Amino acid sequence: MKGILSVTLLFLFNPLSYSQQIDIIKYQALLTSTSGNHFTGCLGEYGVKQANLYIGLLQFEDPYTVKDSKEKDCEKLRMKIRDREDILSAYRDHQLLDYANKHEVSVDGYDQAIWNLAEWIRDCYPYEPSNLTNEQLEELFTSKHKKPGDPTTEIVMQSYFDGTIRVPKPGSEDGIIIVTADGTKTEAYNTTYNKFLNKYGNNVGNAFFDEAVTHEKQHCKLFKEGNYGQTPSEHQTHEVTAFEASKESLKKDLEKLGCKTGEGSIEYNHKIKISYGGFTQNITISGSVPFKYDQDLRKCESKPEVRGSGSVSLSMDWNAEDCVGSGSSSNSVELEGEVITENEQKFLELKFNEKWVQNMPITITCDDETDTKNMPVPPPTKYGQMKFNLQDGDNITKPFAGMGGTGTYSWTIRIQ
Repeated sequence: MKGILSVTLLFLFNPLSYSQQIDIIKYQALLTSTSGNHFTGCLGEYGVKQANLYIGLLQFEDPYTVKDSKEKDCEKLRMKIRDREDILSAYRDHQLLDYANKHEVSVDGYDQAIWNLAEWIRDCYPYEPSNLTNEQLEELFTSKHKKPGDPTTEIVMQSYFDGTIRVPKPGSEDGIIIVTADGTKTEAYNTTYNKFLNKYGNNVGNAFFDEAVTHEKQHCKLFKEGNYGQTPSEHQTHEVTAFEASKESLKKDLEKLGCKTGEGSIEYNHKIKISYGGFTQNITISGSVPFKYDQDLRKCESKPEVRGSGSVSLSMDWNAEDCVGSGSSSNSVELEGEVITENEQKFLELKFNEKWVQNMPITITCDDETDTKNMPVPPPTKYGQMKFNLQDGDNITKPFAGMGGTGTYSWTIRIQ
C-alpha cells in the first residue's frame, strides 16, 4: 500500500496558542491545496484528509528559531516535552477512542477530537481524564479550527509504509529517503540534519532532529508489524508509541545539554559578634539547605512552588575574664516560596522558617576547671520574604542588630 500514515510531529503544538501550531501539517495543507503539484499523491487518502483537516491552523512566528543562551535552549526543550505530554494525555483518554469506534468516526475525525482535547488541556479547560460528559465529547468531535492565514513552510519528515523515512522533494511525489527500510542513513540524512541546525541552532536543532527521527522510526516499526493506522484504534497505538518515544528523546537531549534540574540550595554564612562589659561572643551559622522547584509550569497553574528543608550548624565561642567557652548545635530550616518572572528574568521569592535551639550546651573552662552549661542562643532575625535571582551565586546580605552585637546574615543561592 502506498502512502504516508504519519504526518510528522515537529511542530504539533505551539506553546503560545493552540491555533498557532503544526507547521508541518500547514505545509502539507499548503501543498495539498496548491494546483499543479503532485505531493498529494504520496500522502495517500488518509494524508490528504489530514492535511485538509489541519488547513484551519493559523500562521505563527516560530518561537524556536531564536538562537539564544543555553538556558533558553533548555526551556525550548521543556516546552516541547510539555506539548508532547498534553498530546499523549489526549490520546490516552479512551473515551475518545470508544466514541470514535462506536460512531464509526474516521481516523481524521478521531484525530480532530484528539487535537481539540489537547487544546483543552493546554488552555486549562476543566478536564478530568476519562470523565468527559456526553456534551463535551460531542463538542470535541464537532468543533473545527479557525480559517487559516498563509501556512508557514517548515522542515518536514515523514515515515512511509515501506519502512523508509523521507523528506519532501519539490516536484516529486516520492520524497527523498534519509533513512532506508533497513536503517541505513543516506547522504540526505546529513543534509536534513544540517537544516535543523541552521534553523534552530545547534542545541535545539540537534534535539528536534533526534526527536523527529525517533518518532518516525516508531511508525516504521509498526508498519513492518502490519499496523498501518487505518482505524482509530490502530492510529491511537501509532501515536502513543511515537509520542512516548518523542518525549524520551527530548528528555535525553535535555540531560545531554546539561540543563538545570530544578534543584538548588541556600548556603548560610552568618557571622555575628556580641560584646558587652568584659564578655565577647562569636556566633557562626553555616551549612546548606536544599530545595526543589517546578520548571514545567503551565500558564493556568499558580506560580511554581519552591519547597526545601534541611539543617545548618550554629557554632559559638566566647570568653569572659578568665573563662572561655565553645559549643555547637544543629538547627532546622524550612524554605517555601515560588518562582516569579519579571521582565523575562526569573526570581525565587523565599520565606525562611528557622527553628533555632533556645539553649545550647557550652563547654566552659575557667582556669583548670572544665564544666558544661546551657547558654541561651540569640534567636534568628525575621526578615520575611527574600527575593533571589534564579542564578547560581546570587547573594543576599543583611545586617545583624540587637543584643549589643554586630555582623551580617548572608545567604547565597546555588543552582544545580
